[in-house]
Amino acid sequence: MTGLLGAMPSEVAGWLEALEGARPAELLGTRLHLGRLRGQEVAVACSGIGKVNAALSAAALIAAGAGALLCAGVAGGLGDLQSGDLVVGSELLQYDADVTALGYPAAQLPGEPALWTAPLGLVEQALSAAAALGFRAVAGRIGSADRFLADSAYAARLRETLDLRCVEMEGAAVAQVAARCGVPALVLRAVSDAGGDAAGGQYRQSLDQVAARASQLAAALLASW
Repeated sequence: MTGLLGAMPSEVAGWLEALEGARPAELLGTRLHLGRLRGQEVAVACSGIGKVNAALSAAALIAAGAGALLCAGVAGGLGDLQSGDLVVGSELLQYDADVTALGYPAAQLPGEPALWTAPLGLVEQALSAAAALGFRAVAGRIGSADRFLADSAYAARLRETLDLRCVEMEGAAVAQVAARCGVPALVLRAVSDAGGDAAGGQYRQSLDQVAARASQLAAALLASW
């Protein structure tokens, strides 16, 4: 069984609409929707926004029997990415982690790796699925934080110093839980805004459309397994 995770209703709506034989469940205070999607057994969770919510839902999906996790939704794109472009997370980190005063590198928590790396085979499958759908997609590093980034100068600095392709609020937490539990995980993001000073308006205007694109890619990837 594959666990499908999105933070907001718009990010999971496509999966729930297509879910066959849907039945509810609850684990660890998390509501799950079990059923079949694209011929595969799945459990869907709408986690709520932020790293703690995402980590709890990832743990609940694994406890329900998920042997792999797909997390999909929207993100702020950095650099030359445009609205609707997709980022397949080859590496993930928590860019708001800062223990540099104790000698740790920026974005690394004590006792944790500097990055969580996605299985190369899953990354390549996702890029192929995106190409088949006619979507522009790149593989790259995704940064997570409990922050909606709307700061052009900071966005440019993150791109330069941490080599991030996009920023969001859940993916690295999902990757951390999956790694701890020995479960493969992949994070897929569709660009809703540029993470800059105008990000709020860009996000509101594009949210539903780009969220659907991310969930569509996840479903297409699932069908290829």
